[in-house]
Amino acid sequence: MRSCEDIGFSMGFPLCESVDMLIVLPIIVFVVLACAEWSRQGLFRDAVLRAAVFVGVITVTGTEALGFCRMLTFWGVVGFWGIALMGVGGWCVLTILRHGWGRPASTVLSTVQWALLVWCVVYILLIGLLAWMCPPNVWDGLTYHMSRVMHWIQNRSVAFYPTSIPRQLHLSPGAEYVILHAQLLSGGDRFANLVQWGAMTGCLLAGSLMAHELGAGRRGQLLTVVLVLTLPAGILQASNVQTDFVVSFWLLLLALYVVRMCRQASPRDAFLAGGALGLAVLTKGTALVFAAPLLLVYTASAWRADRKTWLRAMAVMGCLTLLLNGPFWLRNQALYGRPLGPGSEGVGGAFSYRNDHFSADVLLSNLSRNLALHAVQPVSALRMEVEEWTRTFHEALGLDSDDPATTWTGTTFHLADQWAHEVHAGNPLHLLLIFGCGLVLCIPRIFRKNDKTGLIRALYLSGWCGLALFCLLLRWQPWGARLHLPFFVLLMPCLGVVVERIMPPRFAYGLGILLLLCALPWLFSNALRPLVGPAAVWRVDRSAQYFAAAPSLRAPYGALRGYLARRGPEEVGLFLGLDDPEYLLWRTVGAPGMTWRHVGVENASGRLAAGGALPDVILVSRDMGRITLEGRVTKEYDTRSFSPFSVIER
Repeated sequence: MRSCEDIGFSMGFPLCESVDMLIVLPIIVFVVLACAEWSRQGLFRDAVLRAAVFVGVITVTGTEALGFCRMLTFWGVVGFWGIALMGVGGWCVLTILRHGWGRPASTVLSTVQWALLVWCVVYILLIGLLAWMCPPNVWDGLTYHMSRVMHWIQNRSVAFYPTSIPRQLHLSPGAEYVILHAQLLSGGDRFANLVQWGAMTGCLLAGSLMAHELGAGRRGQLLTVVLVLTLPAGILQASNVQTDFVVSFWLLLLALYVVRMCRQASPRDAFLAGGALGLAVLTKGTALVFAAPLLLVYTASAWRADRKTWLRAMAVMGCLTLLLNGPFWLRNQALYGRPLGPGSEGVGGAFSYRNDHFSADVLLSNLSRNLALHAVQPVSALRMEVEEWTRTFHEALGLDSDDPATTWTGTTFHLADQWAHEVHAGNPLHLLLIFGCGLVLCIPRIFRKNDKTGLIRALYLSGWCGLALFCLLLRWQPWGARLHLPFFVLLMPCLGVVVERIMPPRFAYGLGILLLLCALPWLFSNALRPLVGPAAVWRVDRSAQYFAAAPSLRAPYGALRGYLARRGPEEVGLFLGLDDPEYLLWRTVGAPGMTWRHVGVENASGRLAAGGALPDVILVSRDMGRITLEGRVTKEYDTRSFSPFSVIER
């Protein structure tokens, strides 16, 4: 059995059957932990979700420890998970001996409920099939999600490195840590997309359990599963390597444990809430804006009742969040002087994430524009009407819908027509249902009161507060709809409870069937990973699918690969732009044993360069006349053109 060093980095590790099997190590650890929790609690869903938090904490801890020792290698990761398996295995045996085996809960479902459940399972499997068959090909995945994983493997550490794409460094890396372990253990990127798919499946379990905690019966819990599963943006994202479903999963777990602590706080729930919060923040920085209102809900519930318990719980959550994020924040602090990173991209911070100022006008403008993004759907006439209404709304208030102080640099307000693209897809029907849910919650005569009604309203309000904070702090982006996925996922359990309470069963089931039918276009017509048509994933070679976001790059990348194969350099320099798809070079251009290094880096990470001679071959994707190497303008070197690249031969 060969180590990853022997297999080679640059092609994403050619698959090796004996190595592939070791991907089961973390899966076995997860199953063993779930069995132990099932033995203790007797609730299957609860056991699975608790095990997910524990495995998440173990993964982050192991990644940071192995990276610190420069042992992020195949054998290092195998050894780590082997030790983890022995530890949790012993604990599982002791737990089962003490509590006995968990007993499956008796589940009696009606024919309609079984039909909906089977339908949902088919959807889950089809999305999983897409994730398995198609390689990472969403643009963000090619520029930094997967590229940073390859650099970590090459460097044997998650320490920062010089790069022309700063997002590889300062954006939260939690989901990529999981991909990193899967990449090392499996020998390829087959499992990379399955991280998001697994998070989606976790959201279905957590959402149904959350609905149960809020008082829903089987019908409400099943409707919550349908609501989460049929989110168009969620369907498209669940088979890629972006991180929106992963952060939604951790935030939904945080909400679940907050609800439980509002009823009766326990040290175990505080630990689980802290783990979920820490993992959410480590996955995506926007988790902070959605988590803050949830913590306020717990504070409002527990402050007067038992301040000491509240203080202990908040201390546990704060410490766990700090421990999980501390190493990453320290790296950001050392390089950028800020634990959360620079807050902008480009020369001189030209692309800032934050609004230039904060006011009620900014909130109204960004909230209306962000909600308008969810009108992106197959009916183009309606999309255009919503775009016009949004502009009219701004004019009536004396606002600028294209205000550069609150709009992503270089863009203007518009609604894209790419309804089947995961970057632009909206959730129009679910947004209408959320508005309807809010109206019902405001009318006591319609929504029957019980001991959990106040908590349902508080959670509904916390979701909107999270979205309001998002709009107040962050610039509007044409591709921002996907960033709202946590908002939708957090509110679906509330919606499931409300629908169960106000609708007769046949109408509630009819709504579920309607949602599943309406989701079919997004399920089968994913712009990058379609299930039907001439470009279907089962018709197109996997190597060609890497270029789904930019088909025109396939020919020049193939020519560049042939050139490098003939030239045979051991190291290749990279002189890239902010948004170049670097992972395509690792996966489709390089050869086994070849290493890659960013050179001539002009941003803050350039200080991390080790110095020494430059590689003999350097790939340049920027204006040659503006770049100097070793004091010489790059146009003075011998070059070859493989558009969009120029190759410098030293």
